Amino acid sequence: MPVALAASRLDVAPPRLALAARRQHRAVACSAPITPAGTAATGAAPRATRPTAPAPVRLAVDLGRPPAAVLVAWLDREVAPRWLFATAGRPLACVRFEPQVGGSFHLVDRDPTGCVEYHGRYLRIDPARGITFTLALGPIASRVDVDVEPCGTGCRLRLTHAGVPQRQQRASAARWSGILHGLRVTLRELARG
Repeated sequence: MPVALAASRLDVAPPRLALAARRQHRAVACSAPITPAGTAATGAAPRATRPTAPAPVRLAVDLGRPPAAVLVAWLDREVAPRWLFATAGRPLACVRFEPQVGGSFHLVDRDPTGCVEYHGRYLRIDPARGITFTLALGPIASRVDVDVEPCGTGCRLRLTHAGVPQRQQRASAARWSGILHGLRVTLRELARG
């Protein structure tokens, strides 16, 4: 995507006022507002700007279980592989969990076309409020925040996945939607006993 640059024009001053105008321009340039395209609104030469990071993928779901039960489902070595990156018809082929801050996870999903490996490291584990972990899928590294808050008799889960390339955001949102559906189904099964 091309980066848009904005440029403005300085009015030409008579020669004897040129020095005073340059001094005034320098003083203004230090405190000048930034235009939407990222250049000073003082007429300074345009500079290339870094492309902004894409907005994170965000999803929210209401779950009929208390926050602690939901977070256990994310961290339990027996429960998480039933729904996290798994599908109803294909359980994960390899599961390694170290559910502690600084601990890692490695999950492998095998299908007829090959295998997909998910790995990351836990950055935050708060049993009452949520978890944060890195997620690497091939060369793409990202960060996932899972926050829960009480809501009625259950809780509301908010998932934020930052660092997903723009071209993969729809697929990521759809995949997380399916994963959270699997979480809901798993929580219902666990509640039934």
